[in-house]
Parts: sequence; structure tokens; C-alpha cells
Amino acid sequence: MKLRYDHPARRGFTLLELLLATVIGSIILAGLYLVMNMTVVQTQASRDSIDAESTSRAVFNKIGLDLSSVLGPVPPKSGGTPASGSTTGATTSSTSGTPTDSSAPTVPETDTSTETTPTDGTEGTTQNFPFQVGVLGTSTQLTIFASRVPNILSTPGALAQSTDTNQQPSDLVRIDYWKGTGGLCRQERPWVTADQTGNSFSFDLSNETTGLIADDVTEVLFEYHDGTSWVQTWEGGSGTIPTPPVAVRVTLSFSLTNAKGGNPIVRTVSQTIAIRTAPGSTVPELVDPVMPAETTPAEGEMTTGGAK
Repeated sequence: MKLRYDHPARRGFTLLELLLATVIGSIILAGLYLVMNMTVVQTQASRDSIDAESTSRAVFNKIGLDLSSVLGPVPPKSGGTPASGSTTGATTSSTSGTPTDSSAPTVPETDTSTETTPTDGTEGTTQNFPFQVGVLGTSTQLTIFASRVPNILSTPGALAQSTDTNQQPSDLVRIDYWKGTGGLCRQERPWVTADQTGNSFSFDLSNETTGLIADDVTEVLFEYHDGTSWVQTWEGGSGTIPTPPVAVRVTLSFSLTNAKGGNPIVRTVSQTIAIRTAPGSTVPELVDPVMPAETTPAEGEMTTGGAK
């Protein structure tokens, strides 16, 4: 008689159970991967947006600070010796029309520009603008004439150092913004020593590397408000006195890397910056006093000393 030992039944999983468990585990891992991937993509997109927002805010703040120190318009003349620009215009008008004294009332009309040949057709490319023009620009370039505290006054001990009396610091600067090949560029130079300061849109573009302030800017647009509408070119206004615009609207376009691997994402931001020194849409007329040399003897007898 043989003895039989009762062994417990061996426990295990069937092939169907193993396949089902594998499928369930794969679904769970795939879900976790998708969640992690979405988190990484959203994080990268948020960082790119924050970088673009920080860059645009810094650029707008920089332009706003520069525009806050823009020189105001030239005040109307109330008397005394006229400016150098008006004397050149007066001499040219007097030499060309000395036989006729009827041109005296038209002297204020010639004080809006420093050119002596107003009939020249190339005025837009080589025109020299008068002092304190404030803002010049096109849709892609912005030139600001501002007043700043000289570095010699803001640096401790700078006044005590021996300096050349022929080279005194100036508080007038010219600031240029333009879209270069590498991004948005800025250039600041002393006004009195800068080359081509009287030309409307000409300045040195060779130092783009040192003047680059935002390398991720792909497009830039400057617009100027004249009190009624937006224009894309500003050459001192249309009044008798060249003035800065009421406001400048700056639009920047950034090219952001697409985290999903597609085309780059273009983000556009815009901000309107008001100019506090702008006189608005109403510009005071320029009052140019009549010089004694331009008056006739009869008029001089009536006006000198109040005696007739």
C-alpha cells in the first residue's frame, strides 16, 4: 500500500491575467508620461512668455525714461535778438529782396527751418532741424533729444579732478532706437559732439553689437500721435514750432521657441507712452520781433522813443 501525501495546490496567474496586468500597467505609465510631458511643455512655454514679458517691460521702461526727459518745444519769441537760425533766414531774405520792403511781414514764416533754400526738393533727406526738436522718427527708427544730468555731476569727486576747460560736459544727449540684424539696438551720445545731429534719420549703425539691448526682438514698430491720429513718421510736427508728439506707441514682436517642435511662436506686445513735454494739438504761434535794421526811416521815426 502506497502512502499518498497531500501537497497544497500551487498558486499562480494564468496567461490571460498576465496579459491583462501588462496592458493596465502600460496604460498607467503612458498616462503618467503624458502628464509629465504636458507639465514640461507648459513650464517651458510659461518661462518663454515670462522672458518675453520681462524683456518687453524692460524695453518699454527704458524708452519711457528716455521720453520723460525729452526737451520741450522752443518757446515763442517775445523780444530781443533772434536765434541764429532766424538770422540766417533774415539775411537771405533781405539780400534777395532789398528793393521791396513789403516782405517784412513775412519774416516769421521763414523761422521754421534753418535751411536758406526752402524751395529745394531734397528737404526730406538732408533737412537740418532746429534746436530742441524733441523727437524724430519713422516706423522703424526713433530718435530722442533729451536732457540728462552730466556724469561729472553725478559722480562723487569728479568735479575736483582736473579737466580740460575746453571740453566741458553737456547735459544734452541724442538717443537712437532701431531694429538691427540681431535685435533691438539703442545708442546714446552727447548731442554737441555727435555726428549728423541735424539730420533727421542719419546716425552711426556700426556699433550694433555694443548697442544691442534685446536680441529676441524680431520686429519693431514706432507710431506717433499728433493729437488726432496715429502716424508712422514724425519730423517735429506740422505747427510753426517743431514739437514732440503727444504720445509714442511702441510695438515689439518676439519669436519664441515652440516647445512642441513646430514653427516658432510669434508674440506681439504694445504699449503707449505719453510725452509730458508735448504741448498737445494746439501749438502757439511764433512771434518774431521786427529788427530796427529791417524797418524804413519813416517807421523808425514813429517807433523810436515814442516820438513822431
